[in-house]
Amino acid sequence: MRTKTKMKRIFIHLNAFTLVELLVTIAIINMLIAILLPAVLSVRETVRLGSCQNNLAKIVFATKMYEETFGVLPSGTVNETNPIRNVPMGNHIGWIPRILPFLEQSPLYSTIDFSKGVYDPENEKAWLSVAPSLFRCPSDNSGTENIHSNYMACHEGTETPIDNNNCGVFFLNSQLRSKDIADGNSYTVWFGEATVLPLSQWQQSTSAGFSCSSLGWMSGTPGTIRNTGQKVNTKPFCATWLMPFTVTGQINPAGFPYKLSDLSDNNKEENNENITKENITKTNGVKTGGVIPATLWSTELPEQFHVGGFSSFHIGGANHAFGDGNVRLIFETIDADLYQKLGQRNDGAAVSLDN
Repeated sequence: MRTKTKMKRIFIHLNAFTLVELLVTIAIINMLIAILLPAVLSVRETVRLGSCQNNLAKIVFATKMYEETFGVLPSGTVNETNPIRNVPMGNHIGWIPRILPFLEQSPLYSTIDFSKGVYDPENEKAWLSVAPSLFRCPSDNSGTENIHSNYMACHEGTETPIDNNNCGVFFLNSQLRSKDIADGNSYTVWFGEATVLPLSQWQQSTSAGFSCSSLGWMSGTPGTIRNTGQKVNTKPFCATWLMPFTVTGQINPAGFPYKLSDLSDNNKEENNENITKENITKTNGVKTGGVIPATLWSTELPEQFHVGGFSSFHIGGANHAFGDGNVRLIFETIDADLYQKLGQRNDGAAVSLDN
């Protein structure tokens, strides 16, 4: 009996931890986690960065397929009047809807009436549809609604309104061919990334470069078009301007621009009174879902013509796709003059990112 008890005590002693041993073990585990976690996160971000670049490469390929089919590159946006205002009025059918069939998105493409504008009731279903996952950067964990795109076409090399005389590749009523790009497709940015965050997150962020509103993936406005007029990840285009039918800076699906919501008469009166520049700016347009857009947007504001630059959720830069299909991470430290030239198709300057 004593022998069994003695053996049991030895067994317990050999298999148990003392308090000091336990604390040392925990400290070692924590140290290993601290060492390995950044490496794991870095690997994950590298994978997401690669996936993002792959998305952009597919977009370039689809755009070239569009050109093969129709003889020209898709227009950045379409409208009868110019320049483009960042408001839900006009045609605004952008470049993304046009290349959908070449991205295996024919069912979504078939829901779009190209004879109508983006904000027409006939296109409400498509406008409110979740954007194809291809147009979302894998690093975008902002929690924003999925009716926006992280990928933008380049219309200019300077900060200027989207118009029919821009020097980029995708602009208002553009009808370019690849061979019309005098500077060479290998040296001209076609597409790039842009971030979209809720206003609350943008205000809390210590980083710049986050846009506060978007008219959705169908709209050929700053929601899908940007320029290289400012360095990567700099001041957002709409730091002081929000869409009046949005909530915290993001599109409110219940407030589709041309859809008269089922509001009470009192709410309708409240929504339609005092529609002025001051009122829109002060209230950020909360509770304006029942207002007829032609009334709401009759006042032009300078901010409505701002376009903005490229930005991303990646560290230090943003992915850009060139006309030859090459996709590169352009860093925030890029020379401003060089970056502007990359956004222009015919400036005549020889540029290189290898220096």
